[in-house]
Amino acid sequence: MPEWFDTDVDRSPARGPTSRRLFALLLALTFAVCFAARARAWLAVEAQPEQLFARGVAASGSDSYLWFRLARELRAGGEIGGIDRLRAWPDGIDRKAVPALPWLIAQTARAFETDVYRAGIAWNVALSGLFVLPLGLHLRTAGYPLAGLLGGYVGGLAPAYVERSSVQRVDTDGGTLLFLCLLALAIGALRPTASPRRNTLVAAGAGLVLAAFCRWYGQPWFWLVYLGTLGLHLATSGFGLRASLPLVLAFGLCANPASAIGGAEGLFHFLRFYVMSGATASPGPFDYASITADIAELQALPLRETLARTVAIPAVAGVGLVGFAAFCIVGFRALIPLLPLVLLGLYALIGPERFDLFLAPLVGIGLGFGLHALARAARRSRHDARRFAEPAAQLAAVVGALVLLPHTGFALAPRPTVPVRLVESLQRLRESLPPDPAILASWGAGYLISDVTGAATFNDGEAPDPLVHYLFARAIASSDPRDLPRIVEILSSTSRRALHEALDGQPDPEAAVEALLRREARTAGNVVLVLTERDVVAFPSFFRTGRWRFAEDTGPEDAYYTRTCRRSPRERLRCETEGGSDGVIDLERGRLGDGQRLRRVVELRDGRVVRETEHGATARFSLELVPAGADGTYTAHLVSEPVFRSNFNQLFVLGRFDPDALEELAGTPPTLRAYRIRSTEERR
Repeated sequence: MPEWFDTDVDRSPARGPTSRRLFALLLALTFAVCFAARARAWLAVEAQPEQLFARGVAASGSDSYLWFRLARELRAGGEIGGIDRLRAWPDGIDRKAVPALPWLIAQTARAFETDVYRAGIAWNVALSGLFVLPLGLHLRTAGYPLAGLLGGYVGGLAPAYVERSSVQRVDTDGGTLLFLCLLALAIGALRPTASPRRNTLVAAGAGLVLAAFCRWYGQPWFWLVYLGTLGLHLATSGFGLRASLPLVLAFGLCANPASAIGGAEGLFHFLRFYVMSGATASPGPFDYASITADIAELQALPLRETLARTVAIPAVAGVGLVGFAAFCIVGFRALIPLLPLVLLGLYALIGPERFDLFLAPLVGIGLGFGLHALARAARRSRHDARRFAEPAAQLAAVVGALVLLPHTGFALAPRPTVPVRLVESLQRLRESLPPDPAILASWGAGYLISDVTGAATFNDGEAPDPLVHYLFARAIASSDPRDLPRIVEILSSTSRRALHEALDGQPDPEAAVEALLRREARTAGNVVLVLTERDVVAFPSFFRTGRWRFAEDTGPEDAYYTRTCRRSPRERLRCETEGGSDGVIDLERGRLGDGQRLRRVVELRDGRVVRETEHGATARFSLELVPAGADGTYTAHLVSEPVFRSNFNQLFVLGRFDPDALEELAGTPPTLRAYRIRSTEERR
């Protein structure tokens, strides 16, 4: 019986050449399949680059554009330090050390003719499957090779992980699993039977990996987490206190102990906004939790959907979790070096979908352990079954992997968070921007705007300022056109520190806001308001935040109720409803299919109102019709009167504005509209 399969041995690495070669072959094949999933998607993009690129700029994830911009600055010889004037305008943000990902992109862009976008995609493709190797080696060393193989297979091909490490989204997720598994391999390699010198070198190497991980992920609190993980491993592996102290010291020093300075604060921030964010039922608009509460990836999914994001057959994922629970009892020592990954993965069962990618390897480990346990039971039940147990388990793992392949993310082609048409619209806008432009937009578009246009932004994706977000939401949710330029004046003339001093901790927040808006302030005419099609989806959050009633500690709920419709010759619309059936709207009589009367019907073409018909002054809803394509379809917005009167609707959907206060710049409705806010002198 090959030693790597036999769990009755001391779980040391196998010495049989046949078993080592077989395991190496299966591990290499697992990595190859995970790599092929991303490479296949990349080749498809290169065959039709217009599907992902707009004049050389890739459509990607919202956060990707910060890495692209920093990499381009590094390529141009710039130093990443001092104040970044393109962020948190007009103050700017203190830059920290160069993050690892943009540095790698900058160093390899030459291989792609200085194209930082393709270099970033290449790193995503290369790194995203590498975690399979250290995970497999760690669990093989612990005596559970099948758990390591299937853990890597399911984890590497899980839809949740493919979605976040695809060619359509360049971010740190592609390497995070690699570092977690490398650290597990290094910590697990510390054995009390080895020489002190060897263990010290391994601990120092693990510390260097952790230092690189903190530089990669930008979360120094992992220093504290892994120091605790190392201590737990040493305590449960038979190391005495005297033998443990040098290893902990070597690990901590090589992992850059400076990370501990901000580690406790970072861990508290993580726990507050990612783990305990649901403790506040209705966070106020001045609370950072009011922003995280509306981020889609930070919302919990039903358990069945969470499981389906690991393997598309939830029942199989459930079996894997049962197997993992058994593994936690039988092989808990093997899981201690993987403890951070285990905790993040298990939290996905009750927490945000953001953590689903960490759950997937646990499902695979559970499936592999199940096969391991069945084979071991067969070996013990019948003497003549001993020689067939190992081949049968291996064959079952291979067949199971092939059967599961269509139910993984192997062929998944996730859409980029930022569509190509939005990138194209920003490229056109860049040509008409004023000198030294500063763009006021939703915080989620901040990185994208700065990368494509070179303009500064007021807010972006790294810890967006809730006060700036509130004032932006108030400006576009208000029905008073004068609020927008007034708020722009305040944001342009007030430092972040002064803004927080004026609003934080005030007993009467509404009075504090009104006092802030009455301050003397000016704007130079270089601020541009940018509204995009993505803001229509996010409008419920803007409306609730911007019209927050502080006395009641709540905000109104309203939205765009949007349907895709086709127009018939008799002034009727047939619209798709949520149930899949057609709903009919009578445009001539101004009535919905249920007989409800419309207040008005507004028809648009090329971003301009071509017809507006009033039907009932007391009706609740108005209908806005926007051509959606050359196939005769329309996007129909059903909106209440407060939404219809809002500055957002008037500016973005209807294109109506006061030319004395605003100047419309090059826009591409219904994708994007941009308005320059005239300077204080111009408006006077």
